[in-house]
Order: sequence, then structure tokens, then C-alpha cells
Amino acid sequence: MKNPLQKILQNIPKKPGVYIHKDTAGKILYIGKAVNLKSRVSSYFQKKGGLAPDKQAMVERIKKIEYIITSNETEALLLETSLIKKHQPPYNIIMKDDKYFKYIKITIKEEFPRVFTVRQVNKDGAVYFGPYTSGLSVNQTLKLLRSLFPHRNFQSPTSEKYVSKMHQRYPELLGPQDQAEYRQTIDRIIKFLKGDYENIKKELMGKMNQYSVRKEYEKAAQTRDKISYIENIAQKQKVVSTKLDDQDIISLHQENGLSAINLFNVRKGKLINKENFTLKNTSHKKTTEIIQEFIKQYYPKLINLPAELIIPVKIADQELLEKTFQLKIKVPRQGKKIEFLRLGEENAAAYLSQQKASWEKENINTKEALAQLKKSLALKKIPKRIETYDISNIQGQHAVGSMVVFIDGRPEKKWYRKFKIKTVPGANDPAMMAEILSRRFRRAETERKEWPQPDLVILDGGKGQLNTVKKKIHTDIDIISLAKKNEEVYLPGRKEAARLPLNSPAYFLIQRMRDEAHRFAITFYRRSHKRENIKSSFDDIPGIGPQTRKKLIKHFGSLDAASQAGQDELLKIVNKKVANNILQYEK
Repeated sequence: MKNPLQKILQNIPKKPGVYIHKDTAGKILYIGKAVNLKSRVSSYFQKKGGLAPDKQAMVERIKKIEYIITSNETEALLLETSLIKKHQPPYNIIMKDDKYFKYIKITIKEEFPRVFTVRQVNKDGAVYFGPYTSGLSVNQTLKLLRSLFPHRNFQSPTSEKYVSKMHQRYPELLGPQDQAEYRQTIDRIIKFLKGDYENIKKELMGKMNQYSVRKEYEKAAQTRDKISYIENIAQKQKVVSTKLDDQDIISLHQENGLSAINLFNVRKGKLINKENFTLKNTSHKKTTEIIQEFIKQYYPKLINLPAELIIPVKIADQELLEKTFQLKIKVPRQGKKIEFLRLGEENAAAYLSQQKASWEKENINTKEALAQLKKSLALKKIPKRIETYDISNIQGQHAVGSMVVFIDGRPEKKWYRKFKIKTVPGANDPAMMAEILSRRFRRAETERKEWPQPDLVILDGGKGQLNTVKKKIHTDIDIISLAKKNEEVYLPGRKEAARLPLNSPAYFLIQRMRDEAHRFAITFYRRSHKRENIKSSFDDIPGIGPQTRKKLIKHFGSLDAASQAGQDELLKIVNKKVANNILQYEK
């Protein structure tokens, strides 16, 4: 061990916290947590022979050690999980991309709550269920809920006038107009998503009897059909526990350095759902370590925690995890739970097999696409890092640019960057493109780690964009532009556009990169435009400074909402004079 590390180790405190191992270039190798930082970090260098092969290789690369002191081990655990997700270190076990997980959101604070899917959980008083890995499964569930319990499913709040018109045209789709009756519908949806079918059946049975007494036979028949449907769902579900437990059963399958988790969700003693996950960086890792890391990374995302986790092996941090997530962790020795753990392992193996086949096919297509790009576009080499740029604006207003990065033919979102156009007035896309490229390459001169050099740059646009950028940017890096009209590719020094073979892997890859840059740019533009509109509206009102405006936007979201809130609500944020200015404001 070299002297710099010895000095660092001597100064590490004997306190709980998170430690970060880095290499010579400052790249994060591994993030861990400890109840005693000094003891845990020192152990890597005291017993190298007892470390797994991957950890031994990691220790050889460690040149810097950083640490963050926390109040307790629970805080360290949550911080470690957050940092691992953010930095994706190569020696940490990592759940594969969770950006595609979905949640079901129910806006229970509204008079007539809405039910729809989102990808992020906010502290907004809504009820959330998830995360779900299968978008298809979630959509099927929502479709079923719509048929059983008609409700409002639109994502954006809509005016009551519009909803009233919709009710007149499609009363069977938007649910009851009576608020109390609609609230019962939402309560049944929540119970359904929790797997509480028995209570839903009891409620519907009571409702059916009421309809029969009132001789509303058509409504009674519709309610009877719903009861039958729910009974059919309940009968198909396997009984795991007669104690009506809420449990998650976690199984693992490992094969050739790859790992897959199968998760059975048991609610009220019945198996109601199955999810599968893949994990990266699991070569030479033990089952106990992989299961523990999955729990640490998955359960902070979970909204409705079960009472118990059933796992196949004991884990080191069991007590800490039980305390952190307020649940019990059990390792069964015999009985039905052992059978379900084995069934889960079979499901994990089948899932991993399917994923491997998909990955292998994707790898072949990606390699072929990159090789075709090199050949068709006469590039210096097969491009490893490809950057694609796009501009988004309307008549030059609120202009922004985007940079998306593909590594080995796959998107790497940690390298994506956004740009606000600063120097180009009016609508001049070629000049805007030149501005963001010059800023990008200027940053690369001083911040090489954050701005690595690309092998290929793709501009969204035609010959004008390419010529303007080449005049301003002097580099040996291959730069091309892609015109939308006929998917024509313009190359420096060539008058005629080149075209990739239609339906070829290279054609689809370059389209995908261009479309991703456009998606990223337009999303940034919409957010910037929305923020500017909100800011400018509040800025027109006397007495509102930057801090007050920030509070108003956070509390109300828009000037219209603030104007409609009433004086009592406004006085929570501003004084009486400013509140009156807002209420009297006319656009």
C-alpha cells in the first residue's frame, strides 16, 4: 500500500458512514457503507487474500478514498443506495436500468380522483402502487379496472366543463358523477390493487342487493357480473398462506456471471403478481450478497411494503434492513414457502434465458450496424462513442439544444447534456448548432473526464448545419449531418448526400440516435418554456421578488391557480397587499 493511502486510512474516523473508492483518474470504483468506517475501509488492505477475485482486482486500482460521515447506519444504508444508483460503480452489484419502471398513481386529494401511470413518485398526497417492471402488465391491469370500476383516467387535470360534456357523451367511462359514490369506486380500486378481493366482493354484494330491492335490475345484473369476474380472478390465484399474510418471496438464479431475481408478491395469502429483474456486476458474488443488494436497491422504491420478505439464504444486514424498511425477513426451512422459492428460481432461470437471447440478438445487430456505419460513411474507425445533437425552438424563442450519447450502439444517459442558446438571436438553427458544438469542445479542453472526445458527431439537420459547424469547429473527429426529409446523410467535402441501405441495422441505429436527440431536446424546450411563462406571469405583479415567486410556484404551480385560490390560501405565502395584487391581476 502506498503512503497516500496510509495517511488517508489513519485519518478515517470510527463512525458510521459511506466510503468511496476511486482510481487514479478519480473514477468511482466502489461505494460501500459501514457502521465503523475506519475498520471497514482498512479491512480491504489487511486481508487481500481473503477477498473475492473481483475485490482483489479492485483493491489494486484504488488510489483515492473518500468518505461521508452519517448519524447512524440506517442513514448510511440509504445514502449508499442513492449514490450507487447515481454513479453505477463497476464493482457494485446494480439493478439494471429502473428508468422504465411504472407506478399507478391515484390523485386521492382531488374531489374526483384520477387513476393513471407515472414513472416517478412525488410527495403530492397521491396514492401510488408499484414499481412495476412490465408496462404491458400495468396497462392490462388499468384496462381491467376501467371495465370493473369506471373512473377518470386522464393524466392532466381537466376543466369541469369538459368533464361534464364527457359524462354526457360517455357516462360509462368516467364513473359516477355523485362525489360520495365516486369515492367508493376509488376505494374499490385501491383495495383491488392491494389484493383485497374479499372486501370488494362484500361491498358489491351489498350494492347488488340494494339495486334488487329498488328494482334496478339492470344495475343489479352489472354488479353481479363484476362479482363473478372478481371471484374468477381470486380463484386463479395460488394460495401461499392460510394466515392471509402480505409477503414478497425473493428467488435468485445465477448463470455465467449473470443474475436474475424473481419476485412473487403475496397479498392476503394469495399470489397476485410476479416481477423479474436483472442485476449487473455479479460475477464472483455470493447468493447472500446479491439478495442483500437487491433488497437494498429495490425496497426504497417500493410504495406498499409487505409485512415479510421470504428469502433463500441468510444475509449479513438482516437486522438493519428490517429496521430500515419496517418488515420481517425470514429464511424458511420447509413447507410451502420453500416450494415457492424453488418455483421462483425456475422463473428467474427462464427469464434470464429469454434476456440472454434478446441481448445476443441485439449485440449482433449493434455490431453489424456500427460496422456498416464505418463502411458506408468512410469513417476512420468503428465508432464507440457517438454524440447526436438537435435544436428545439419556435421562431428562435426559448431556443435549446441537446446532446445524447450512445456507447457501443446503446444510449448512455449519464452523458446526456442540455444547452440553452445564449448568443444566437432569431431563428438560425445552423448558428445555434455551431454555438453548442463550440461550447462542448471548449469544455473538453478543461474538463476531459466530464467531456470525453467522441468518435462520431451526428447533427440533426442538413448541409447548412454541417457547413456552419465545420467552419467554426476545427477537429479531426468525424462530423456528419442527417436530414429528416429523405434520411440523407451529408459528409464533409461531398456535394451529394449519402444514403444508408433502407431497413439495414445502420439505418435503424442512426434513426434511433436522431429520434432520441429530438425527444431529449423537445422535452427540455417544453420545460424551459413552461418555466419562463410562469416566471413572466408572476414577475408582472408588484411586490413579488425572486424568493416569493419561487414559493408561489412551488405552492400553486401557476398564476391562474394562485388567482383562484382565494385570499386565505394566499396569505400563507404572501402579505395582504401582495395577495390583493394577485387577486386583482388581469392578463
